[in-house]
Amino acid sequence: MQFEVHDTIYEWRDLFEHYDEELLSLFYNTVMKKYFPIEDELDPLEAWIDLVSPTRREEINDPFLPDMHVCVIMQQNSIAAGCVYEYYKMSNCVLLSYIVVVEEFQAKGLGKVMIQHSFKECEKIYSQQWKPMAYPLKQFQSIISKSGKSSNHATFLLQFLQYSWSQQVNNRFFAYFAETNAAGVSDGVMESEHRHIILNKMGFEMLDFEYIQPPLSEEQEPCYDLLLLALKNSSLPIDEETGKPFIPTLNMLLFMMEFCYSVYDDENRLAFLEAPYYQQMVQDLMQNRGTKLFLHALPWTRRTIKPEGQEVEQ
Repeated sequence: MQFEVHDTIYEWRDLFEHYDEELLSLFYNTVMKKYFPIEDELDPLEAWIDLVSPTRREEINDPFLPDMHVCVIMQQNSIAAGCVYEYYKMSNCVLLSYIVVVEEFQAKGLGKVMIQHSFKECEKIYSQQWKPMAYPLKQFQSIISKSGKSSNHATFLLQFLQYSWSQQVNNRFFAYFAETNAAGVSDGVMESEHRHIILNKMGFEMLDFEYIQPPLSEEQEPCYDLLLLALKNSSLPIDEETGKPFIPTLNMLLFMMEFCYSVYDDENRLAFLEAPYYQQMVQDLMQNRGTKLFLHALPWTRRTIKPEGQEVEQ
């Protein structure tokens, strides 16, 4: 797809829809590594290939992995920008994992274009077709017929469905999340406070809870230095008293369950349920945050603190 910004023609390439491993590797090695130098915040390239390559997705055949879109913006033969987002089928949520604009193409509005286009694409392709609990019920029936109730998948789905049934499911609920470094966390590329301003101008606001990114591979640890943001959009429910948009707390819990389950290998798939980082998030959501997580404007000053003496469990 081609589009024009300030009299310059760019090309949008979604590598999930039109796979190009050479371009994927080039984008990862020349752009992502430069602009996301903190090791535990960047997925390994192999994980990207597993989630984007149609051949690898078919070989892995895991219905609980998200649809991962690596979108690269080209200007002639140069990479100008890119973003990576994942669609989580059961919770009907999108997580914008990365967004980057190469230095010589910055301040041209490409970041906002990427957010707007990816949001509209997700609404069109995914959200409008989503029905509460339809996907987990379908997978549960399939797994029970093949492997019985003792499988990790079946155990996870039973817990997911239990939480789903415990709330009034909003048929229109759709959330578009993003991660960013917390205030004071330096990555050597951009001050976190400046990044907050840019993301806020794109329409994101902060969710105030103990967000901890799960370990993205066996070699990595949970990341406590990130904030979770949500894009303001018409699919979010509105609080009648304040008129402010919010994320239902249980919807957030469902998303975190699905997100954490997706990053573990099959043998240790349920390990996240007992991991200290996950328990810290769940306890904070269920005990401290009420039923609604409101979106917060700048400044975003909160930090998630790892308890002293806590061993990392993956």
